[in-house]
Amino acid sequence: MGKINNCEDAAKILKDGMSFLRAGKISEAEECFREALKWKQNVDKALFVLNEIQEGKKWSAKCFCSNCGKLIVPEDSYPRLTFSSFCPNCGRSIDTSKEELIALFEFLTKIVAFGVFLPILIIFCCIPFRQATMSGIWYLWNPLLDGIFSAMSFTPIIIVTLLLIGDPWGFTLQHMHALIFNFAKNNFAARFLISVSLLFIVLYIYFFLLLTPFFAVHRKGLWRSMAHQKKLLFYTFLIFVIIILIRIGAGVFY
Repeated sequence: MGKINNCEDAAKILKDGMSFLRAGKISEAEECFREALKWKQNVDKALFVLNEIQEGKKWSAKCFCSNCGKLIVPEDSYPRLTFSSFCPNCGRSIDTSKEELIALFEFLTKIVAFGVFLPILIIFCCIPFRQATMSGIWYLWNPLLDGIFSAMSFTPIIIVTLLLIGDPWGFTLQHMHALIFNFAKNNFAARFLISVSLLFIVLYIYFFLLLTPFFAVHRKGLWRSMAHQKKLLFYTFLIFVIIILIRIGAGVFY
């Protein structure tokens, strides 16, 4: 950064800072605005944009107004990520279609990869199946542990993972299932407790992966924030309680 000798140079350095900001060169823009602070006539503008740059460091991606340097943040959080069409500071039209498209693509990718797990889990754990025998038709329930692993075996991302590790027949899942089952083979209460605990953990992981943004614009550290954890636990408890109440209501305790 060269030395500023007059007011015209100060105005130019401020203009250069905005150019860097538009180009996404945040470090260079910050340097320009810090230099511009030395001149009284530019203090308000430079200080405003510097504050926005500092706030932008708290976000995974930065989107600034090309006219005034205002940081543009989402109005609705992921997965329903939306931005205002206009800058809240100067009213200039803002194009955030790229950011919204990235959020949409990320969410749809997750739905394709493992979104089917939840409805299949509910089908296996909450709906009895018919079995015809010599004595008639019986309605039987899958054991909770079987329902969880059956849902996993139909989840695309798990299928692909098994193929990548050279296990197309899913022996890894079968061994995991057998290990948990045999751990409490002769203890009904312990097996039920383990199955219920596994259900809760699996549901939490499902909602964590589905509702936590990794590539979409989000505030850094969102995943561990109290508000986000409350949302994850709310959905986890909701589905968990529904499944357990349906099974208990039907007299199924295994």
